[in-house]
Amino acid sequence: MKNNKIVLIDELQPGSYVIEVYSERVSLNVTSSGWVTSNKAIQMLKDKGVEKVLVDPNRSQPIKTNVAAETAEHKPKTNNRYQYKTTDIKLEMGRAKRLYQGALSLQKRILNEVKLGQNINLSAVKKTCLEMIDSVFYNPNALPCLTALREKESYLFQHSLNVCILAAMFSRYLKKTDEEIELIAQAAFLHDVGKVQIPPEILDKPGRLNADEFEIIKQHVQFGVDLLKKHTDLGSDALNVIAQHHEQLSGGGYPAGLKGEQICQAARIVSIVDIYDALTSERVYKKGMTAAQAYKIMLKMSEDALDKALVKQFINCMGIYPLGSLVLLSNKRLAVVVENNSQWPIKPKVKTFYHTVSRHYTEVKECDLSKLSNLEIEASVQADEYNIPIKKLYDELLFPA
Repeated sequence: MKNNKIVLIDELQPGSYVIEVYSERVSLNVTSSGWVTSNKAIQMLKDKGVEKVLVDPNRSQPIKTNVAAETAEHKPKTNNRYQYKTTDIKLEMGRAKRLYQGALSLQKRILNEVKLGQNINLSAVKKTCLEMIDSVFYNPNALPCLTALREKESYLFQHSLNVCILAAMFSRYLKKTDEEIELIAQAAFLHDVGKVQIPPEILDKPGRLNADEFEIIKQHVQFGVDLLKKHTDLGSDALNVIAQHHEQLSGGGYPAGLKGEQICQAARIVSIVDIYDALTSERVYKKGMTAAQAYKIMLKMSEDALDKALVKQFINCMGIYPLGSLVLLSNKRLAVVVENNSQWPIKPKVKTFYHTVSRHYTEVKECDLSKLSNLEIEASVQADEYNIPIKKLYDELLFPA
């Protein structure tokens, strides 16, 4: 019925008649509809991973409960600082765009400060990371969408920022604590700072590096740790993440050749996100891959180098068609993915904007593919295949300020 409404699990009240349940994190095995009779029943839904429910207000019946007794019996575990406060993407996107541009400017400023031998403004880094984490909790779709706006000339700045955003999103998905999410985000934001000491002709070489050049590139990890120790008071845990983000479980990574449990989980998370963003980014010397192509390589790497369980969880978190990715629909329209569907991953919510046969832009239209049986995704595509100016598309058509 049209009176049915979606309610966040934290706002669900005893006596509500629940029709369906939803989660972005896990596959749910909650099939029956009915009345929620107590706060304890609501907590059981939370424990199963339920984040939102579809409620029929006409069948709901308010129930008075002994809240104090139920809370004492089953007190939920929550993060203190960040809460799931899902906001409409249209409302959060404006804030997300401002955050992204501000964080990008901070990245550039930090690298310039390092080049000049100046101290890094760590308080600004921490503040920016906190704001981006908060945005991800308000709407996990807004900031991650912006990571698709890559420019090859700004790779170093954007890459570190994108890894920070996606690592925060992944950590949220993994239900990490506030402190863990903040540590991972800060380490990700600063993980490549040592590259400022790599000669540009090697860092931006338009081709495969030779053995000597690769040995020089590998030095960026230790350069970064040394610079951060000298110019900040970044904690040892975050420094360890930066020091380990190129290590591999097989022992084939660098700089220390650590193996297995010697590599902390936070570093494993940053490593996975780092590799994903590097593979899907366009560089001076290569085109970016689609997410599906990157996933294939990462799954192969998980046989010995990467944490296999985390790689699979990352793919589930990102979705088959990640936020911000371009897809070709069966009606020959191009669309951008704006919201994933954990219940039906091949049927995300998209915005269409271009007809590939007649080669012209169309009115932007939002489509929930899970509700359209006659429309599906045919393939992931790259913007340059159709000469689409991706940044202009996002700014002017899909997510105007």
